[in-house]
Amino acid sequence: MGIRTPFIRLTDICQLSCEHCYASSGVKNPNELNTQQWAQALQKIAQHAPRVTLLGGEPTLLPNFRELLTYACKLYDDVTIQTNGINIPHKTLQHLEHEFGGPPSNLTIAISIEGNEELHESIRGKNTFEETIDSLKQYGIEYKGIKYEEDDDPAMRGYQTGIRITITKKLNPHQLPDLVKYFNEKLHSPVTLVRFLEKGRGTKKWTPSKKQLANLYQITQKLQNEGYTIDMFDSPYYAWDKDKREKYKEHFKNRGVCEVMRGERMNIEPDGTITPCFMLTDDEHEIGHILETPWNEIENKLTEFAEKQREKKLIEEPCQECEYSELCQGGCVYLNSDKRLDNRCPIEHLEVN
Repeated sequence: MGIRTPFIRLTDICQLSCEHCYASSGVKNPNELNTQQWAQALQKIAQHAPRVTLLGGEPTLLPNFRELLTYACKLYDDVTIQTNGINIPHKTLQHLEHEFGGPPSNLTIAISIEGNEELHESIRGKNTFEETIDSLKQYGIEYKGIKYEEDDDPAMRGYQTGIRITITKKLNPHQLPDLVKYFNEKLHSPVTLVRFLEKGRGTKKWTPSKKQLANLYQITQKLQNEGYTIDMFDSPYYAWDKDKREKYKEHFKNRGVCEVMRGERMNIEPDGTITPCFMLTDDEHEIGHILETPWNEIENKLTEFAEKQREKKLIEEPCQECEYSELCQGGCVYLNSDKRLDNRCPIEHLEVN
């Protein structure tokens, strides 16, 4: 299949200091690529991959970010930026709208939310929830064909937006329905849930329990069945949820849900170093440099890494006996890098689906 999902961590700079940040963002990496080098990297990747995700740190704080984002939107079919949403500069949006005659149709602004206002601000700081919601209202909102008419708030520009919620131990599953309904109905933004993983500043105290995850799986499925737009980006969920299982079973069969295990993901660090995933960034996982390593070598190394992961045998219990193991293949490679096991998988707390 080749690389389908390139993630580019443009910078380590961030104006926040979230205690659970996997990237330990805050201060600039002294070896970060400059604007011209990132432009070269974007051009190189675009010859082989139709989509790209730009993240950080906080990517919008990067000098000349608007030029890089504009360039990416011209090169790729789909561009996503992952941002805290606090301060996307007006000039960036004006520049995009001038270049494309309006919001680029291939751009999605994915904004991180921790949960309700109280939880969000306990992690990200005072007034950050309101500032982020204001961003959504201002930049937002085109979703499922819904567009604001001329007599609506003129600040509504019509960008495609999405909400990304990290599942931490502090996220109350029972608050999720109200959050999803608010973001879907009031701000026309779909919601994606992503499980917290211990890395960087994020320690075990943030890790959700299996029962909490199982509860969120069930709530997510119920909300989907009710017509709300919410997704759970967690490997076991894609195997457990019947609709996803049927949709992707041929693609996942014996290859795994995790894109890393299929050789389809690539991560680029702020200094240009390439790794299989932004969670696998230690020296042993480095496979090259985006400006120096030939593309065929990059793909070959990612494929080799994926094959080595698949060669590992599933441990006898519980994965080997699991009804969904053929598709899941042990889940996230970051969690099962030593042995094919997601030891926080919630399937044991769920009924067969």
